[in-house]
This record gives sequence, structure tokens and C-alpha cells, in this order.
Amino acid sequence: MPVELGAKEISELVRKGYKRVEHYRNAAAASIKDYVGNYYTKPAGMTGEYPLNLIFVALRTWVPNLVMRSGVNKVTTPILVQTDYAHLLGAALNELHKKIKMKNIMRAGIVDMILCGLAIFKTSIFADGILIPDGFNEYIEPGQLYTDLISIDDFFFDPYCTALNKAVLTGHFTTVRRQDLLDAEGWDKDLVKQLPSAWDGGIDSEKAARRISCNPSETLEMIKAQDYVRVSEVYLPEADAIVYVPDPKQASFDDFLKVQDYYGPATGPYRFGSITPPVPDNPLPLAPVSIWRDLNLMCNNLFVKLMDQADSQKDVLLYKPGMEDEAEAIATAVNGQSIRTQDPQGVEVKSFGGGNADNDKMTQQLQFWFNYVSGGVDQMGGMKTGGGSKTATAVNILQSNASITQEDARSMVYDVQADISSDQAWFMHNDPFLNAPSVIRETGKAPRQVVLTPAEVRGDFLSLNFTIVKRSMQVIEPEHRRKALADFMINVLPAGVNSAMMMMQMQVPFNLPRYLMNAAEEMGIADLVIEIFEDPTFQRRMQAMTQASGLDPGKAGKATNGSNIAGVIQNNGNAQAQPVMDQQQGFNQQAQMGATQSQSDMTIGG
Repeated sequence: MPVELGAKEISELVRKGYKRVEHYRNAAAASIKDYVGNYYTKPAGMTGEYPLNLIFVALRTWVPNLVMRSGVNKVTTPILVQTDYAHLLGAALNELHKKIKMKNIMRAGIVDMILCGLAIFKTSIFADGILIPDGFNEYIEPGQLYTDLISIDDFFFDPYCTALNKAVLTGHFTTVRRQDLLDAEGWDKDLVKQLPSAWDGGIDSEKAARRISCNPSETLEMIKAQDYVRVSEVYLPEADAIVYVPDPKQASFDDFLKVQDYYGPATGPYRFGSITPPVPDNPLPLAPVSIWRDLNLMCNNLFVKLMDQADSQKDVLLYKPGMEDEAEAIATAVNGQSIRTQDPQGVEVKSFGGGNADNDKMTQQLQFWFNYVSGGVDQMGGMKTGGGSKTATAVNILQSNASITQEDARSMVYDVQADISSDQAWFMHNDPFLNAPSVIRETGKAPRQVVLTPAEVRGDFLSLNFTIVKRSMQVIEPEHRRKALADFMINVLPAGVNSAMMMMQMQVPFNLPRYLMNAAEEMGIADLVIEIFEDPTFQRRMQAMTQASGLDPGKAGKATNGSNIAGVIQNNGNAQAQPVMDQQQGFNQQAQMGATQSQSDMTIGG
């Protein structure tokens, strides 16, 4: 584990690498302030300072559309002897994600991807001599596998790299009790005692800007009382080592605080997530909110002006001299009252001030533009369709385009979680002390209790492939879920059974449960469908039923609702099959569902 650079040189690279992200951090802090509005830290305030928080609306729509629950891990391998082990490893990952609340980690990561451009995930195991859990995380038990979301305010990397996966160093600042470092092995105790307090020049204004809900004075008291210090955890890929130096904004020593071998996957401790295309020759992606921010500010400034104009609006009663009595009578009259006057034209109501119609139109146009650049959040959130479009064709085009953007972002988020799962699985595969209990329900079998132990490990870790089951991080709306399940039972299941029969007659191997489960996964109802397969004698029963039916590929039989090939051909397929709606038909039916219910309620009420 040779580390060619000294502690001073590493500290200088850390300082320059952190400096390189300074502009990026400041932009992220400004975006976060826009996201939370003007009232987040104020005990009281005047209304109307920030009335239309379009950035909050966009995040409130994007986050649940990408992640609403923990994803289902699917581990595959081309090595036959590893198949059962891969399935077991996937079940262990699912249990781990429930325990560490991976859903919340990914949702927080999406907020970072939108506001900061980059989400940084660090995966390791909490054990002596291995990477330190981030910051004030008190919920990680010794020996536990964990994934931290690293703040952009703490992250640094090689100041000269053009891609994060090619950086000669990456790392982050972490805040830890001084006594914990003194009690741990491998640390230079004399240097640890010389470390300044974490607050003394270590936690800067950008950090405070992100954590705007914290009270700085209370945070300072807590840090001083428990004697927290701030260290730089630096990963050096070429040396395959982790080194620790002080925060260079506070101090720099001639020796390392600690040097240790890196224990973890070959890709390093960090995974990076974004939902925008990469910027050429730049390691940092573009933050989506940086494109939205100007429209959000313009819309709010214009809306504040409209509110001021509306407040200034007033109606004044004007009258000719000598008509004081008529004017008073008009001002105090009730609705429908008759008033006698010699000159009706002598008394007139004039309106002054009020909202400017052009400003109102411009505000609506800004909202439309914001919806356009933010990926169609109005369509995704169900707030309105079409973004102001007047024709059904335009509505459908916008809906389709919003779906493309959404699916692309969802794919990138799923890839990031699959990468994190791969890192977590590396520790499960290589660490002899990790035992992961889980329950597995396999297609065609009853549930069974299993425990991932070193005895279960099979083959090479590099032969395993990790994915997240499509749409497994989304919660399907109950009505759509009901329709998908009905479609599966009426169409997919009978069609699969008929296909299995024909395959058996042709003596072609066909795995019916796997076929049905693949279809269910694509429809987002795998958790319901897997409950169907509880009979371990499924294949034997199918064989017995085939023999009892006298099916023979060489004989033509009676058309009995799919009992043999000839019958299926005569019926043009399974007689119970129903047409499956295409995307447009489904869209039209969904649009009419609300109207149908309303008409039904009116009929019942009448």
C-alpha cells in the first residue's frame, strides 16, 4: 500500500479540490434557499414575499414519480451454479434496504440531484479500521452495513480531473468525536489531540446555508460539549488506500492522522447520481434547478406585483356638487333598492388600480414555460394536462414527451441504486461476519426462511449482475393496480397456459411460472402474482392434466376453449381473451373515469 504523496501534499490537493467545487456549492445553497422559500427560518413574516414556489412544486412532483418505496433487487448470473446464490443475495439486499430505509436515502439523493446536480452515496461497513460513518449518524450499529448520503458541502475530488471515475483522489470531510479517534486503533494519538474543534474554521458559511433550519449557537454548544473534530477521509485508487488528514481550512500536519488499506469494491466507496446528461470534459453534472431558477424568480416577482396591484384596487363614488343626498343614498343602499334622483349621470362609480391583465397573462405564460423546462411537472403531478394547449393532439404530444423525460430520469435513478446494491452485495459476498436473514418466496414454491452465510457464497463476485426490477420503486394507484391485475388474470394467464400446452406438445421446454412472473414484473404487480404459486407439485399436475386430456400434436380435437392446438386455432386464440388497451385507449379511459363516477353519483343522488 504505497502512498507516494506526503501528508502535506495530500492536504494541499484536498484544499484545491474543495476550492474547485466552491462555485458549485454556492449555487446549490442558493437553490436550496429558493426551494424552502422565505418562511422556513422566520418565526413570523409578512405574506406575499414568495407566493409561487414553483421549485417546491417541481420537487414535490419529481421525487414521488421517481421513488416511492424501496426497489426490488434482482441479481442474475450467467454461471449456472451461482443461480440459487444470486437469488438468495437479492433477497438479502431487499431485507437490508428495508432495515436501513433505502427509500429515504434515495429520495434525499433525488433532491440533491435536482438542487445540487450531484448526489454522492458512500457505502461501507461500520467496523474498526474501516471507513468512518458520516457526521452525526448515531443510528449505525457496529458491524452494520450502511449507505450514507454525502453532502456536496463536504465532498472534494482531484482538482485536475475531467471525470469523477478518473480522479486520482476523492473524499469528504466528516465530523467525529475526538475520543472515538483516540480509542480506535491506528490513529496518531498526538496529532488527534492537536486537531482544532470542528467549528473553528471548519464548518463554513455554505454548510450553514444548507442546514438553515439549525440554530448555529445550539450546534456550536453541542460540538464544543462533545468535542467534535473534523477530518478529511481521502480515497486513493492507485494506492488502494484510505488516508486521513485534517480539514486543510483548519490545519495541516507533516504526518497522516491514519493510513489504512482500502476495504471495499474495486469501484471505490462512492457512487454518483444525476438525472441530467453529462457536461463534456467536466466531472460535475448540471443541476436541473439551475435551468428553472430564473423562471421561478421572474414568476414570483411578477406575481408579487399583481398582488400589490390587487391590494391597491379601490372603487370611488363621484358625484356633482349639490347631489350629496343622492350620493349618500346610493352609497348606503341595499341590493335592489330604488333611489330617486334628478340626474343619474351625476353620480358614478370609478374604479382605480387593480391587477394588470397583461401581467396576469405573463404570469400564466411564465408558469407554462416553467412547466416546459422542468420536464412537464404539471402533467406528471396531475395538476393539469397540456400546459395551456387547446387541442387533444397537443395534449397527447406533451404527455408523451413528459413520459420520455420521466422514464429517462427513472432509468438513471434505478441504475444508481443498482450500483449501490452491487457495493452492498460486495461486503455480503466477502465479509465472513455478515449474516443476512431473509424470507424467499420462489415461483412454484412455498416461502422459506434463509440466511446468507459464508457457506452460501458461490463463485466469483464479478460474474453477478445487479438490477432493480422495473417500476418496483413506484406505488401503483389502486385503480390502475386493479386493472393491471384483472388484465393479467383475464388475458396474460390464459394465454400463458395455452402457450405452455402447445410448447409441451412440441416438446419444447417452457417455464410457465417464470413467464408469468416476467409479465407481472413488467406490469408492476409481481408482489401479488407471486402469491399464486404455492403448489410445489405444479409441474407434475400439469403433466397429469396433459395426459388426461389426451392432447396429441398429431390429432385435431374439438374446439373447447383452448384445450388443444386445433381448438385454439379455430377460436382464433383463447376464447376468454379480452383486447388489451394500447397507450391511447388507456389514456382516454383514464380521462373518462372521473366523469363516469360523477355521473353515477348524480344518478344515485337523483
